Formats: sequence, structure tokens, C-alpha cells
Amino acid sequence: MTRETEPGCAGGASGTNGRAARCGALDGELRRYQAFSRPFSPHVHDAYVIGAVRAGRRALTCNGEDLALRAGDLLVLNPGDVHGCAQEGAEPLAYDSVALGRGLVEELTGARDVRLRGPVLRDEGLGRLADGALDALEAGDEALAEETLCLLLGALREEAGDLGAPRSAERRPAGDSLRGQPRGAAPAGSSS
Repeated sequence: MTRETEPGCAGGASGTNGRAARCGALDGELRRYQAFSRPFSPHVHDAYVIGAVRAGRRALTCNGEDLALRAGDLLVLNPGDVHGCAQEGAEPLAYDSVALGRGLVEELTGARDVRLRGPVLRDEGLGRLADGALDALEAGDEALAEETLCLLLGALREEAGDLGAPRSAERRPAGDSLRGQPRGAAPAGSSS
């Protein structure tokens, strides 16, 4: 298992079918993967990660729980969540995510020790908010990104209760996990 001590690669980096870039003055990093089929070995991040699955399916294990991840899903990870995933089916992964530092999340939510709902959510409204935040970050529009992230984080906070709570992903059958599958080396500093 690996641990990232930063939200990702400083200054931006490219990997196999993926790229990463800092989010301007915001304490975060935007990552985009296209046609990605390599597995991610179990690892953790010191940051919050919010990702949108654009295409493909993955067998995800998060904190010992086996889940299915598919196009249209949001992947929401809290700092320290142990997670890894492997390809399912022929269609490779297309995935966009942002890793947000703890300080930024505390600043945007006005709360400490924030816990976000997840790890896999299926909700069109949250998906649109995530898309808006990711697009604003990609365009370098920090004001719009910050506003959209505030709305998204507010909706994802566990303390928000069941106000139209997003549906969680279906659980996978027992024994249908990453354990026992061949592990491929994930790119250095990769996030999922």
C-alpha cells in the first residue's frame, strides 16, 4: 500500500493515459484519465478525492468493502480511505477527479474533521455539480470552482443528513474483490 503525502504530483505530471495539474491557488490537484486499463493497487491519500467516472467499469475495494464502480458514478474518498480498483469488462476507464487538501475543505465548509458520504454515489444532481467544479478547475476559473466546490461539499457532508441523499452503489458479491487478482503497479503518485 502506498501513501501520498501531497494531494498529488506537484507542478503537474503525466502518466500512462493520464495527466495531473495543480488547481491554481486552491490546495488541490485535477487529474484526468482516458483509455486507462491498469489497476490501482491499494493505497491512501492525505487529501479528499472527488471523482467522476466517465466510461468503463471497475471492481473497487474501499476500506475492506467490495463495490462496483461504473460510468456515471461519483467516487468520494475521505483522507485515509484505503482503496484500490481493477478493470472490469473491455471498456477502459475514463475518469476525472480532484484531490482537495484538508485545509481547503475546512475553509470551504467552515467545519473541522469533515466526513464526506461515499465512497460510490449515483446521483445526477451531484454529478452535475462535480462536472461543474471539474470544468471550472480545468478552465482555471477559481472563483467558479470555489463556489461549485462549496455547493458540492455541502451536499456530500455526512452531517447534511438525508435531504435527498444520493444512492450508494450496489455491494459486490462476497469474494468478488481485488484480493486474489493480479496486482499491477500503479503509476507513481497516481490517484483513483
